[in-house]
Amino acid sequence: RFSLIALFAVLVIAACGGGGGGTSTPATPTPTDDVPNQFTFTDQTGVSRNASITSAAITIAGIDKAAAISIAGTGATYSIAGGAYTASAGTVTNGQTVTVRHTSSELPSTAVNSTLTIGTISDTFTSTTAAQVSGLEISKEIDPVQLQ
Repeated sequence: RFSLIALFAVLVIAACGGGGGGTSTPATPTPTDDVPNQFTFTDQTGVSRNASITSAAITIAGIDKAAAISIAGTGATYSIAGGAYTASAGTVTNGQTVTVRHTSSELPSTAVNSTLTIGTISDTFTSTTAAQVSGLEISKEIDPVQLQ
């Protein structure tokens, strides 16, 4: 009779999920989102000619795993979290800041564009040089008649 009761108790415990009494830890979800929220650079106008122009920083948001980052544009580079500027492809993570840098045009009223892509999201940083002020352009030639 004792072994019959013991067998019944074992079957009841097994049917109820065992007798461990511990809690299970839920599985950690695998990060899957490498497409950030849309970001936007503030364009700059009236910049000096042939000067190094740096964008305001953007903060990456909306990703839970590292995302690919790349830059396009003549002489365009980017910096992550104040690090060295580079034109090489890399990765960026949520919460990091990014700035873009390029050299402005040598011509007046001329735009230079640099396009940053993170995941599948892109935005273009544009700097436009100041207009030429009439009558202030200095000639490199000397008129010999004026020297007399």
